[in-house]
Amino acid sequence: MNRDLLNTVTLAAARGLKIPVTIVSTALLARLLGPEGVGVWAMVMAAGALLHSAFMNWTHAIAVRFGCEEWERRRSTRATTAIRVPLLAGGAALSAAVLLFVPAAWVERLFSLSGDDLWIVLAYTISVWMVAESRSVMQITSRFRQLAFIPIAVELAGAILLGAVLLFGENPDRYLLLAALAAAMAVTALVPTVVEWFRTLNRSDRPEPLTLRDGVIYAWPLIPSFILGYISYWFDHLLLQAFFSSREVGIFQVGYQLMILLASLSAPIATVVLPRLITRQMADPAAVDRFVRDVIPTVIVLWFPLVSAAVAIAPAFVVPLYGAEFAEAEPVLAVLCAAVPGTILTSLYGTLFSLQGRFGWVTVYLGVMAAVNVGLSFALIPSMGIMGAAIGTSAAYLVSQAVYVADQHRHTGTRPAGTPCSIPPWRCSPCFRRFWSNRSGCASCSLPHSPCLCSRRRGSCASSTGTSWVVFAPDASPRSGASSIRCWFAASLPRDDRDQAPAIVFARRPCHIPARFPEFRFSTPMLLTLAVILVIAAGAAILRLVPHWLAPHGIGVDHWYWKAYIETYRRTRRFPPELPQFMLDKAQWYPPVFPLLIAHLPDRIFQNYSAVLAIVIDILRLVLVSVACWWYVADIAAVAVVAGVYALTPILVTYNVQLNPRGLGALLLDAAVLAAIFSGGETLSVPLLAAAVIAGGVILLTHKMTTQLAAFILLGAFAASLDWRYPAIAAAAVAAALILSGGFYVKVARAHWDIVKFWNRHWDTLTAHPVRESPLYREAGDTASRSYHRPGLRGWLRRGVFLTAFNPWAWGALLTGGIWLWLHPDDRIMTLLTAWVALVLLFSVLTTVVPFLKCLGNGYLYLYNAAAPACLILGIVTARAEGAPWIWPVLAALLLLSGAALAVYLNEFRKSRTVKLEAELAGAIDFLKQRPDGPVMCMPQHWHDVVAYFSGKPVLFGGHGYGFQLLEPIFPILRHPIGEIVERHGVRYLVTHDGYLPESFIADLPPATVTRFGDYQVYEFDAG
Repeated sequence: MNRDLLNTVTLAAARGLKIPVTIVSTALLARLLGPEGVGVWAMVMAAGALLHSAFMNWTHAIAVRFGCEEWERRRSTRATTAIRVPLLAGGAALSAAVLLFVPAAWVERLFSLSGDDLWIVLAYTISVWMVAESRSVMQITSRFRQLAFIPIAVELAGAILLGAVLLFGENPDRYLLLAALAAAMAVTALVPTVVEWFRTLNRSDRPEPLTLRDGVIYAWPLIPSFILGYISYWFDHLLLQAFFSSREVGIFQVGYQLMILLASLSAPIATVVLPRLITRQMADPAAVDRFVRDVIPTVIVLWFPLVSAAVAIAPAFVVPLYGAEFAEAEPVLAVLCAAVPGTILTSLYGTLFSLQGRFGWVTVYLGVMAAVNVGLSFALIPSMGIMGAAIGTSAAYLVSQAVYVADQHRHTGTRPAGTPCSIPPWRCSPCFRRFWSNRSGCASCSLPHSPCLCSRRRGSCASSTGTSWVVFAPDASPRSGASSIRCWFAASLPRDDRDQAPAIVFARRPCHIPARFPEFRFSTPMLLTLAVILVIAAGAAILRLVPHWLAPHGIGVDHWYWKAYIETYRRTRRFPPELPQFMLDKAQWYPPVFPLLIAHLPDRIFQNYSAVLAIVIDILRLVLVSVACWWYVADIAAVAVVAGVYALTPILVTYNVQLNPRGLGALLLDAAVLAAIFSGGETLSVPLLAAAVIAGGVILLTHKMTTQLAAFILLGAFAASLDWRYPAIAAAAVAAALILSGGFYVKVARAHWDIVKFWNRHWDTLTAHPVRESPLYREAGDTASRSYHRPGLRGWLRRGVFLTAFNPWAWGALLTGGIWLWLHPDDRIMTLLTAWVALVLLFSVLTTVVPFLKCLGNGYLYLYNAAAPACLILGIVTARAEGAPWIWPVLAALLLLSGAALAVYLNEFRKSRTVKLEAELAGAIDFLKQRPDGPVMCMPQHWHDVVAYFSGKPVLFGGHGYGFQLLEPIFPILRHPIGEIVERHGVRYLVTHDGYLPESFIADLPPATVTRFGDYQVYEFDAG
């Protein structure tokens, strides 16, 4: 068997064996000491890791870097060890001095440990040091089988000790138990380290001519990087300890440790690769390029299916292993596992930083990771506790994975060999229809690749991609005779040979690509890009699931209406379904595509996963814009930015917590606009016009606000081009909607006009408090307005915050696109994308500030549709960052704004009573279900749908389809006395909560029996 493969299998097997040993050890500790004891042990590990990171850890890189070369030449490590001894001695002395001579108050302040815990910290520090030392020496000598089992032996020693105490001990003292555990681990790690030192120091009398200066110059950048790594690893624990207690630290530690164990499965690959890569780099400088181009994508494709299974089942084992006291760690682990698949990226690409001696950049990227972690933890932990720590940690890991990949591809400039060209045909009229592209701009033909040399007379186009040349020549397909392009990816050429490039071409793996319909086949960069998209999509899904974890009893407002609609249709097969439980709806004339599409899902999927179907649609939209970016620039860093920006757009997180058709409408609109932009040519072709008409018809039958925005975009396109086909598309789309719906669109249009007229009359009370802002019940001195369109400076500031905070990326993209077009005015694609995002933002502003347009809905909700163009603008400019270095501070500022907006939203969501179903409200609804039939009125009015769904009783509400005039007496504000409303509609029950209703309203209620459920009350009016 190949030695590298054997070593990898051995290390992977050892990692796999270490996982159950570590889990058993922690589970035994958890059973003995509970969450609080695990939290104290975590603080001991944090203190020991701090000393090791600051004073000793960075010297191991010297051992691996110089020791591998010395061992390869001399079969000894004497010189390497000689330059490390002063550093190790100094580190050990400083560690001892900090522990023994500095007052122990620092341990108490940082880690909440007592002075008696000092010796436990010292013992644990020694064990960590010895394990790292023995592993580095064994890595140098390629003793991978022995290396693999050192950590297992250390963990096993601790597990045996804990098992013996659990079996034979009674109520062990926490201090003695932890001290014995640290001592056992230290002794077990010390023995193999001493053996390896003696084995490698006596092999040669001619050591390598290394100096202490060589080692320090090589490794000094690792000191801050290890400190930053420490912050990323332990900051959440320290913050949890500061804001909460050791119990929360212990629960988080269980989930975090399991995540680290799963992530560690990728480490054996890097452990094997680095020494071999150093050896091959010494013989062949192109080894790194082949590693990036060929090896890494193959490893990633093999890795993802394996790790996905482990990630999927891990949370289910938390309670059986650690006990019911650790049940809170299950959702924590689920969030943390979002970062596990991508750890293979940092493992493989991190190897290259060691080989290149670019540890300064490792420090920078660890700083980015630490900043993300610290920022999110500070924002989320005080309000969300353990879950906030999990979100911050997972997001930090995902960010670090993305920047590692982007850096190495930029640094190596590696391009794939034999990859099909993927740029649309309209990109270069002087050149042929299909070609490979790169990030930088082309001076001669406006392509997104390096300057190309075109010759129509020769019928070929040669372009430089970084340091490689690509030549395109016409050819005929031997199978079909159709015109095609044959692409050769040339061998690397020195930059000095660029002028001679057309004459100096080394052909590699020619591929036939039809001029009209390009052949599609997977290539290594495509697979790598797919992996990046999947990792970020997983992180986006986890982020969107956080509100569901914060609301275990249910979430959403319209969600319950859509469930009732779909379930009724599936049961009766009658369209449109009749929903008599909504007393103030005349008919269900809402656009039908979304509910009918969901209704055709298997019943098991709908019943079990209806709450996340909106998230699934949203992730499909993420994939769409990511693929569009790859199609245009073929740059993995740009795709990562596009997917990351989309994942972190606040309005996409806040809105997709429930079933809703907005996501499907946005997906259709995005696909239609992207097809128009990337289709080729300056004018609309007949097939594209037909597709646009059909897409427009489906949008009309899917979502009303998306329909309004699509009409505005067509209006803007017509105003800019005066092309009659744009209004023709709108008219034809209406005809398509009528045909597709069998005439039902007439009713949809009537219902659409009905809601527009309603809000044209009442936009000034949109989101107002229905009672406290009613002219009948407003209390004296209560002048506050809760309406979205409240007057005055505070109202304008609030609307400005909404327009900014729900999608800061859109405004940043508008600024970025404007700057780019000022510098590159001939960039057609950027012009169209910037116009797209500008039109969406303009419509959002107009529907916020222009009175007669406020009837078209909350203006900030249109920011939902600005996500796609914003992502693409930022991603494309990132791909061309060599000409736009200012993009990085723009992205950093937008990331901070987006993170702050998400933190505020999650905190408000946690406290909200209107968009999530709390246990007490669920109890009130169960009570209603058992009571005699009768209409229910809810205050707040957000509860009507959920009460109707779970109680089975009619509710005094509507506003879903057609009949908005029936709502006017009670919505948006009460316009009739409550007694009159109760009598007219026969209302039997009123559901509310403490503090929501003013005393004047309560006094006006008919006689009733009040039943309380915590802060919630159910008024049951006397019958008759």
